[in-house]
Amino acid sequence: MVSFRFYVVATVALFLALAVGIVVGSALNETIVSSLKESIARVESNLDESVLAMEKRKREIDELDRFIDAAAPYAVEGRLDDTSTLVLADPGASEAQVDELVALLGQARTELEGVVWLGDKWNLDEQAHRTELAEITDTADSGTAARRRSSAWDAVMSEIRAAGGSTPATPGASTATTTTVASGAAAGVDLVSLPMLKALAEAGFVEVEPVEDGTEVGGVGGELLVVVVNSSSSPLGDSGLGGVEIVNAAAGAGLGVVAAESYDPSGAQPERATTLRPLREASPEGVSTVDDLDLVAGRVGTVLALADLLSDRTGHYGYGPGVDRVLPEWVAN
Repeated sequence: MVSFRFYVVATVALFLALAVGIVVGSALNETIVSSLKESIARVESNLDESVLAMEKRKREIDELDRFIDAAAPYAVEGRLDDTSTLVLADPGASEAQVDELVALLGQARTELEGVVWLGDKWNLDEQAHRTELAEITDTADSGTAARRRSSAWDAVMSEIRAAGGSTPATPGASTATTTTVASGAAAGVDLVSLPMLKALAEAGFVEVEPVEDGTEVGGVGGELLVVVVNSSSSPLGDSGLGGVEIVNAAAGAGLGVVAAESYDPSGAQPERATTLRPLREASPEGVSTVDDLDLVAGRVGTVLALADLLSDRTGHYGYGPGVDRVLPEWVAN
């Protein structure tokens, strides 16, 4: 039988258990809170150390970048004496990267007075553009867009070769690592006065951009070398690979060529050398490739690769698939 005494004992036990629980819980809570505070303090300390280490590393990287920028002219100084360089660039290429390349080419003492930029018309989306290109370059008004562009650049490069008296290269691709740049190629050529290039500029297929001193592209002398700047984020769509068409046309005309990719890590192409893959797979004679024009090393590498063409050496440089080395092998000037 349940008595009043039972209720009293049960109630006292309940409150006693509650009191014990509060005391124990409070003690544990203080322990947990103390432990969490210590953990947070350790994390904050580690974070502060990590931030300091990152800032130190960033300073070191910035210092190395400044050193590389300052050292670049010494690496290329005078390496392209008695040459001329024609630069053709995809409209998606970084203007800053091309400008910095042009500056290094000047320090290498090649004759370069401007850059030829491709225009949007190279897509050849409209029949009127296809017909206009065929008329300017005196090529057949038929075939695929890629075929038409290839024929047009063959005609342009042949005109440059004929004006300079260079000797065409042996047809066909080669996996050899040497080539011969025609002696006296394009000596004294006035690029602006060449009918096809001038007509292409007037029709909007290309834009001839002068260098900073404001002089127009004009006469060039010595051995003519060609730099084709492709872009990993070309607005020309599939025809952004048109740089390959220009390279093949120039090589077929007996000119030494370096194809350099203006890589955009934030663009649609996550991998380097996407635009250069066809050239690296085919390895046409007289052609070198560089896939890191976005870096100082790539711009220096482009100039050194041009210089190597004068000594019958070609290769693939940078950090993407299919490279031989980061830079051409050092050879004393």
